[in-house]
Amino acid sequence: MAKLRRQVRRTKEVLSANTGAPFSVEELHEGKDFQSSIKRKEFEALAGPYWKRVAGPLTTLLSRNKLSAKDVDAVELLGGGSRVPKLQAELSAALGGRHLDRHLDADEAVVLGAGLFAANLSSSFRLRKFGMTDIASFGVSFESNDLHLPAVTAAPAKDAAAGSKAAKKSKKGMKAAAAEEEAVEPLASSKSGQVVKNLLPAGKKLPIKRAIKYNNLTIDGFSFELRYNASSVHGLPPGVERPELASYTVAGIQDAIKRYNQSGVTTLRFEADYSSLLHFCSAECVIELEVIEDKVIEVPVPANDTDAAAANATDAAAGKDAAKDAADAADKAADAQKVEAAGDAAAKDEQQGDKKQGD
Repeated sequence: MAKLRRQVRRTKEVLSANTGAPFSVEELHEGKDFQSSIKRKEFEALAGPYWKRVAGPLTTLLSRNKLSAKDVDAVELLGGGSRVPKLQAELSAALGGRHLDRHLDADEAVVLGAGLFAANLSSSFRLRKFGMTDIASFGVSFESNDLHLPAVTAAPAKDAAAGSKAAKKSKKGMKAAAAEEEAVEPLASSKSGQVVKNLLPAGKKLPIKRAIKYNNLTIDGFSFELRYNASSVHGLPPGVERPELASYTVAGIQDAIKRYNQSGVTTLRFEADYSSLLHFCSAECVIELEVIEDKVIEVPVPANDTDAAAANATDAAAGKDAAKDAADAADKAADAQKVEAAGDAAAKDEQQGDKKQGD
């Protein structure tokens, strides 16, 4: 079968430039060779309804962006399959018979672009940065039957952080990449209480970080699912029949309530990389607590101030000693005056006694 597939691919490539091509496979079965030929019209007839599907992505892209074929300035064909004449004819008919451009190498352009994009992301190569923006091709929604409380309503998470001190503290050391994180707006809420959020809208620029926040949750062990948003115009990816992607269960909120008597802000963080792969990064509770601390602060005294303080203390002590000496001298003088006054009074009394005796 490998030999047969390889020869079929070669024959298809030959028919892209010729109206007919030989078909031969050596030792196809039990040592016997197979030889035949096919014309381009026969090949196109064998493809059958495939050609009707060729223009499907093109018409979907135009209708999604509300454009017509006249609004498109140029259409560049890439990929080896774009060389098939019937495929070109179907695309041209879908665009109103306009000419299709083929300025780039259909094979090398894709490989070169992928190589440059990979080198631009790599830290091992030093390459001049060039602008390239990728978007999410299909939307992903967040659904939960356990969460009934409304989420924190905010646009970008950096604005929501302005209203929460706890969020400010948790993001204080983060860099610009964390500042790009966005909060998720509700998509729908059924009557049964199911919460549905548009986690990753189709057409969103990549990479991106998303966050879903709830205040003061009391439920423990809640679950949620990630699903393709099949209700959007993009629908499901090709080959995908069921929208379910993954399911998760988050626990530990009751432990936080027992320890801190509250659950604070519960945040579910998601990240979509350049490949549009969505990752559930973490679930965390941020609780704000007020703690009063008593601190003793010792203020150092400079050397000059210490000498001045010592001199002032010495002067003050000397002043106190002088004042004490003056007070002692005053007390001694007062005592001497008292003794002298007592002597004068005794002499006077003695004179008066002598005078009475003479009489």
